[in-house]
Amino acid sequence: MDAPSSTNNNKGNQNIALSNADEWPYKPSEKKLVDLIHTELKFNLNWELQQLNGEAVIQMKPHFHSIKEVTLDAHGMEIQKVGTLDTNGRVIPLQFESDSLTLVVTLKEKQTREDTFNIYVKYVSKPNDLVTVSDKPYKEDKGLYFINPLNKIKNKPQQAWTQGEPEANSIWFPTIDAPNQKMTQDVFITVDERFETLSNGVKLREEINGDGTKTVHWQQLKPHAPYLCNFVVGEYAIIKDQWEDIPVHYYVEPKDSNYARLNFGNTPEMIGFYSELFGFRYPWAKYHQAVIRDFVAGAMENTSSVVHANFVFRDSTQYLDYDFEDIVAHELMHHWFGDLVTCESWANLTLNEGFATYGEYLWLDEKYGSIRSEQHLYNDKRAYFGDAPFKDLIRYHHDRPIDMFDDHSYAKGGLVLHMLRNYLGDEAFFEGIKYYLHENAYQPVEVHHLRLAFEKISGEDLNWFFNQWYLAEGHPVVNFQTQQLSDSLIITVEQTQNFQEGKPFVLPLKMNIYEDGQVVEKEVWLTSRLDTFLFEGMGNVTHVVPNPDYSQLIDIQQKISPEQAEEQYANEKHFESKIGALRAVNGDTSLTTLELFRAAAKDEHPYVRRMAISFWGKLPREGQSDEIKEKLVKIIRKDSVAKVRGTALHVLQNSFPEDTLLIDIYKQSLEDPSNMVKAKALSNLFEIKREDALLRAVQLEENTDPTVIYLLTKKYKEIDDESKVNYFEFAINHTEGVTKLMVIENFESYLGNKGSKTIKFGLTKLKYIALNENDKAARERAGLAIQKMHEIHLKRIEDIEKDIADRKSSTKGNSYDLKMLEEKLADLQQKEREIQRIINDLLNNEKNSSIIQKWKEAGMEIKEVEEEAADAEE
Repeated sequence: MDAPSSTNNNKGNQNIALSNADEWPYKPSEKKLVDLIHTELKFNLNWELQQLNGEAVIQMKPHFHSIKEVTLDAHGMEIQKVGTLDTNGRVIPLQFESDSLTLVVTLKEKQTREDTFNIYVKYVSKPNDLVTVSDKPYKEDKGLYFINPLNKIKNKPQQAWTQGEPEANSIWFPTIDAPNQKMTQDVFITVDERFETLSNGVKLREEINGDGTKTVHWQQLKPHAPYLCNFVVGEYAIIKDQWEDIPVHYYVEPKDSNYARLNFGNTPEMIGFYSELFGFRYPWAKYHQAVIRDFVAGAMENTSSVVHANFVFRDSTQYLDYDFEDIVAHELMHHWFGDLVTCESWANLTLNEGFATYGEYLWLDEKYGSIRSEQHLYNDKRAYFGDAPFKDLIRYHHDRPIDMFDDHSYAKGGLVLHMLRNYLGDEAFFEGIKYYLHENAYQPVEVHHLRLAFEKISGEDLNWFFNQWYLAEGHPVVNFQTQQLSDSLIITVEQTQNFQEGKPFVLPLKMNIYEDGQVVEKEVWLTSRLDTFLFEGMGNVTHVVPNPDYSQLIDIQQKISPEQAEEQYANEKHFESKIGALRAVNGDTSLTTLELFRAAAKDEHPYVRRMAISFWGKLPREGQSDEIKEKLVKIIRKDSVAKVRGTALHVLQNSFPEDTLLIDIYKQSLEDPSNMVKAKALSNLFEIKREDALLRAVQLEENTDPTVIYLLTKKYKEIDDESKVNYFEFAINHTEGVTKLMVIENFESYLGNKGSKTIKFGLTKLKYIALNENDKAARERAGLAIQKMHEIHLKRIEDIEKDIADRKSSTKGNSYDLKMLEEKLADLQQKEREIQRIINDLLNNEKNSSIIQKWKEAGMEIKEVEEEAADAEE
C-alpha cells in the first residue's frame, strides 16, 4: 500500500529515540490454529443502506492440533445463518456465537490436521454501522466503501470498493484476517448491468440475470493473504494492454480514457523489467489497475487488482507538473514483495513496503537514469529523517497494525536495502533476492528469512548488518573533520548519536579525497564512537567528500568553505553531493558562493537549478539586483521544467514584491501550460494588483487541478462577493484528500462574514459532507466548520439581544426600530434551532469516536430543540 507522507513536525531532529518496547506490548505473529485453504464469496450490494448481502464458504483445515471450534474475524456483521455444506451443497446448521468482532463456530465433530472442512456463513456487512476508533487523519478501517451511493452528486461517479490492509477485509467477509494466512478464492459479484467489476484473478464468466443485473465470477487460483482480496464496482472504460501472455488492463472513468496510457502505459515494460531483474517471472494471472474516488490511502496492491486514488491519475496538463509513476511501480513491485512473499506479521511490514519503496528507485533509475532516481532516493531520506521519534525497523512492539505504516517501514526500509546492495554488490544482492523469492514463494516470512537468503548466496554472516539496521533504531550521526599534518592527512569521524544505547554503528564509509587537482577514492570502516584515520603521503589535500555516492544512511556534519563547496559541486557527479555543496554555503555572501549559485542555476538537474536560484535570491543586495531579475524572467520564459519556472516566480515575487513592471510577466505566465505555474503567477498578481487578479481568476474557475482550486478558494475567502459560494461548492465537489480539507477550511472563513442566505447554503453543503463523506478527516473538518458557524450565529444573537435591551432602557429608541430588531432576533433564533438540529444529527449519526471527541472539544453538544409552534388555524 502506498501511504500518505508523514506529517510529523520533528523534521531534522535525528537524536530522538523511542523505547517502544517499554510503551507497547510484544505483538507476535497470529497463532495458527487452522489454515485457510479457499474462500468462496457470493454477494450483492444494497446501495441505499450501504450494505453488502453475502454468502461465504470458507474451506480450511487444522494447522496441527485437533479442534472442535473455529473463531473467524467478522467485524460488525449481522450473521444470519451458519453451517457446513454437505456433498450435495445443502447447508447443515452449526451452532455459533457472534459479537461485533468475531464469529465462533462449533463443529459437529472434532477435526484433525488430516481433515479438511468448510463453514458456510450468510451475513450482511454493515460498514457504516461499525464503530471505529482510528485517530489516523487518513485512515478509517471500514473495509467496504460506497461512493456517491444514491448517485445524486453531480460530477462524481457511483462506486463501491474495498480496502483490506491491514485488517479490514473481515468487515465485508468472514475470514482469519492475518497476513500469515494464505488462501485461493472465487468471488461472484451481482451488480447492475451498467457497472464494470474488478477483483483478484481472472474473470471466468459474466451472466445476465434478466432483472437488470449481472453476476460476474472472478477466480484466484494462487494463494494470497486475506488482506489482498478486493473488489471494485463502477462505470469504467477499460483500456486493454498486455505483457507477453498476461492481460494488463486500466479501469478509468470514461471521460479519462484518453489519458489511461499516459499514466499506466509503462506497466508492461515494468513487469518485464522486474521479472528479469529478480529472476522470477511475474507470478499472477493478470495485472489490472483501477482509479477510484475518495480512496483512504494512495494506492493498494490487491493481488492482480490494484487500485489507485484519484489524485494519482493525471491529464496531459497535470502531467507537466507531477506524475505518479513511482506509485505505479510501487504497487507492481508488491506483487513479488507482499503478494507473493508476505510479511508474516505487521511487525515485519518493511519486508513488503521497504522492498516496494526501493522498487520505485529501481524502476526510475532503469527508465529515466540517475537524475530522477537519485532525487527520489534523496526524498526518501528526507521522509525518514522527518519521521522522529526513531524506532526499530522491525517493530514487534507497537500499538495497532496501522501504526506500522510510516516512513520507517517505507522509506528507511528501502534505504537499508540500498545500503545492503552497495555492500554486497549487484550480483550477490540480486541473486540473494532471487533465492529469497523462489525459496519463500506463496509463503509468509519474517526478517530472518531475508537475512538467511543473503547469507546463503554471499557466504557471509550478516547478523551485524541486520541487528543494527533492522532490529534496532536510528542511524549514525557523525562529526567529520580533516586535518593536514605535514605530508599526512588525518581524518576523525565521531559518532554522536544516542541510538541503540549509544553503541557505535559498524559500516563502511567511502571518501573522495581531492589532492593536487586529482580525486583519490578511499574506503574505511567505522567501528567505534571515535575513529581516526591517517593517510600518509597526502600533503596537499584541498577537500574530502565523505559518502560521495550516498550509499550509506548517515547524517554527516561537516563544515566546508565556499572554495571547497565550489570544488565539490564542479567535480562530484552525485545529485546529493551537488545540493550538499549548495546547502553548505547557503547564506554566505562571498563572491565564490555567488559564482557557485550562478553556475548551479544552469545545472542539468532541475532540483539543483531550483535550489540555486532560491539561495541566490536570498543573498543581500544580490537578491534584488537587476541581474537576478533578468535571470528569473528568462527562466520563467524558457526553462523546460514547470517546477523550475514555478520556483523562479516564487523568488521573483519575494525579491521584488512591489515591482509593477513584473505584472506583464505574471499575466504572460497565466498562459503557461503548467497549472502550477498558472497558480503561482496568479498568486503573485494578487499581491500587487488584486482587482486585476480577481478578473483573471474567473478564467480559471473551471480548472479542476487541485493546485488551482486551492489557490482560488484561498483568495476568494477574503472577498465579499457572495456569488462565490457557488465556486466553493464546485471546489469541494472536485477535490479529495488534503486539498478538500484545505478547501473546507477556506469555505469556513468565507462564510464567516456572509449573509444568512449564503450561510444557510453553506451549512447545507457542510452538513452533507459531515454526514456522508467517506473521508474521515473531511467529515471531521466539515463538522468543525459547522460549529464555527454556530458560534458566529450565537454571537449575532447575543449582539442583537444586547441592542434590544439597550434600546428598551433608553429613551432614544422608537417602537419601529425595536420591532425590527425583535423580528430579526426571532429570525436568528429560528436559524439557531436549525443549526442545533444539524449538530444533533451529526453527533447522533457519527460512528467514529475520535471525530465525536474532536467535535465535542470544539464545543458541540446535543441539545433539545423546541418543535415549531403549530399554525393558529390547526
